Amino acid sequence: MLLVDASGSSVALLKPVDYSFLGSDCTGSNGDSNRVLTLANTAKIYNLHAHVNGVRLHESAFTLTNPAGGSATIEFLFAVWDADQLTGDYYQ
Repeated sequence: MLLVDASGSSVALLKPVDYSFLGSDCTGSNGDSNRVLTLANTAKIYNLHAHVNGVRLHESAFTLTNPAGGSATIEFLFAVWDADQLTGDYYQ
């Protein structure tokens, strides 16, 4: 993926990254809502796709906090169980 600025000039070539975690990797307790998954040591994330047990989530089902040069977090706004498979991809 090529990132371009407002003038149309290319800024960076972004690489795809896949991720895979379990619900037990999130904060909180089994079955809680608003559990947070940390993607450690991530650069700025673009075009995040999140899946739970193979089902792609709508962007309204989670919140991405993505500070520049830090660890990104994904907050799931619904109940996440420890056995849930959390997968997806993004560009950085």
